[in-house]
Amino acid sequence: MVGSVSVGGTPAGVAFDGTNSEIYVANAGQDAVSVISGTGLVTTVPVGTNPQGVAYAASTGQLYVTDNGDGTLSEISSSTNTVVHTVDVGNFPDGIAFDPGNGYLYVAQEGANNVTVVNPATNNVIGSVRVGDFPTAVAYDPWNGNVYVTNYLDGTVSVINNSDIVIATIPVGNLPDGVAVNQAMGTIYVSCGGDGTVWVVNGLTDKASFIVPVGNFPQGLAFDVADGGVYAANYSDNTVSIIFGP
Repeated sequence: MVGSVSVGGTPAGVAFDGTNSEIYVANAGQDAVSVISGTGLVTTVPVGTNPQGVAYAASTGQLYVTDNGDGTLSEISSSTNTVVHTVDVGNFPDGIAFDPGNGYLYVAQEGANNVTVVNPATNNVIGSVRVGDFPTAVAYDPWNGNVYVTNYLDGTVSVINNSDIVIATIPVGNLPDGVAVNQAMGTIYVSCGGDGTVWVVNGLTDKASFIVPVGNFPQGLAFDVADGGVYAANYSDNTVSIIFGP
């Protein structure tokens, strides 16, 4: 471990801002977002109730945070680190991802079993895509332009194309709750907390090719473009598993 930074209560989601090179952490227990630079905590931004997911929208240079308890997105300005707009999305928003191909945000709605599509340029909801039961995490694959959504209670992953149509439903393990994309290979990784595994999915065929045992109840996943590793946060072990491979 290189170091640690104290943030707010119950940190849930995290994203990197390419505009100001700062890191934004959603603190679910504090209803706020911590802003971190290379030297430590910069500021704390109040947002809505129970913030969960964070995404950087490159098309606008702003951050978006899902306020799970309020059914909203909080838009945070990169230049001022303040909330400048709130978007109503409803139905317990959780995971969020930005699609640079069309410039839209995709928000998993736990309470509605769908994904809401938001145009960050106008802050309008422009569509909704029906997925599986209790969608939680979302990731964009630059290789094929698809969006991947974990359906926690279905044990599946929904694949949404750039026309906002579900083109595949991939069976995975029990209680999938995290998804990440290997940007160098176009491989999709899915953490399945109920099995203590990470499933490796081929982005060209949308079929699982490997199952990797990790720690106890893995949830969040992240791909490191520098070393090519996938990092799985094991919720019940207080450990992180590192996967190297396809």
